[in-house]
Amino acid sequence: MGERNDSALSRALVKASVRESEGGDGDDEAAPTAEPAACAPLVTCHCGTLRRFVSRPVCAAEQRAYGYALEHAVIALPATTAAVVCARARPNCSSAPGDAPLDIWLGDTRALAELVGASGGAVGALDACAHALDSTARGLVVFAHGSSGTSGASLRIVRSLAGRGYAVLVPESMANGRARQRARRGVADGAAAAAANYWAFDPLYEPGSRASGRLVYSTAPARVRAAPRHHRALYADVHKVRASELAHVLRRLPARLRAERGVLLAGYSEGAMALARLPFGACAPAVRVLASALLAWGCERCYFAPCAHAQIAADVAPVLCALGTCDPFFGAAATSCAAAVGDALWAGEPAEPAGAWRLEGSAARALERSAVPCAFVARLDGAAHDVTRTHDRVVGALLNAFFAAPHDAHALLERADAAAASARVRAVESRESAAGGHVTVATLGSDDDGHAGARA
Repeated sequence: MGERNDSALSRALVKASVRESEGGDGDDEAAPTAEPAACAPLVTCHCGTLRRFVSRPVCAAEQRAYGYALEHAVIALPATTAAVVCARARPNCSSAPGDAPLDIWLGDTRALAELVGASGGAVGALDACAHALDSTARGLVVFAHGSSGTSGASLRIVRSLAGRGYAVLVPESMANGRARQRARRGVADGAAAAAANYWAFDPLYEPGSRASGRLVYSTAPARVRAAPRHHRALYADVHKVRASELAHVLRRLPARLRAERGVLLAGYSEGAMALARLPFGACAPAVRVLASALLAWGCERCYFAPCAHAQIAADVAPVLCALGTCDPFFGAAATSCAAAVGDALWAGEPAEPAGAWRLEGSAARALERSAVPCAFVARLDGAAHDVTRTHDRVVGALLNAFFAAPHDAHALLERADAAAASARVRAVESRESAAGGHVTVATLGSDDDGHAGARA
């Protein structure tokens, strides 16, 4: 397709996105948009728009708007894959105290391109590595990080997955400084960052670096209550940009990986919210989604996810959800941020009877109402928002077993590779989704492995 037609497609997608943002969630305040011509989202939760988007060649406008997410993406490779990619890609990561060494290489797509001598930036590097990724890794996981970037729990889970044999690609949403949306300064010494302590929170960014840009938001309930319409519009804008980044990265992957073998998806907190809004069936056949893991978010309507119809759009892929019972942002307790601002956001909405929005602190209800074929919901007993602090091994085991056999999610706890999770089961129940799918809900205890001191 020529450049002229590509540009026309981009303009149409931008217009479709703007129309949805104006009427999607019933708010009469438009989403804040600083530079609509340069950075308006091209993808929304609308299936038709997404289907057209992923089935067309990438146009120049889209590359300018979202190319940063792939060009600055973090990538983690199992040692076996890294060795095939390049002999110089040696294991460079530290492991959790008391655990076996992590046999992985951690870097970014720019470093990968340099190692393999590929032209064409990140896309060229991935094309050059496609055979190695397909033949040696257990699967390719595209991971959507949380609101602070590839740090904390997001980075630990990426390391954990790579240590279990998965290649992990993390689109970098914090590199969007050109459009003044949201950015953080990355460290210059990538090797030192990779070798940082497993429990270090922010090794990939400059010390003291804070996100800046118009999409940086507050989680303080008082601020949200003071300007509910502004925050609803702001959060919606964040999610649309994140979903657009993810869709862009997915379709830039080599066809051998995205369409033939298929990809595994995972997201943490804000990343999980963006991921949940992508209707996977609409991505086919350009992108074949095998499974989706949504972590540290309960797939419930709250002030971070204000659109009543967009909690979860899962339709063809199995889903794993994990949320701490003591999550201060999305937990069911009256003191959680979501609960504290609920009345201010939903008061007076005729479509939301009093109390209808009340949080359950679990994705079970949302998945029951969805068309998901099968799902596993983990309630991590006692876990806060950073679930790795108390359930690092449990979450690692869940992801490992789930990604190995997504359609057997109902039997996940029976798998040998889920032993770290099944040994800590406190309660299990079975439910059914609206489409007749199987939804398993389990309450799981913590690792309780004596490493709490190392995690402080």
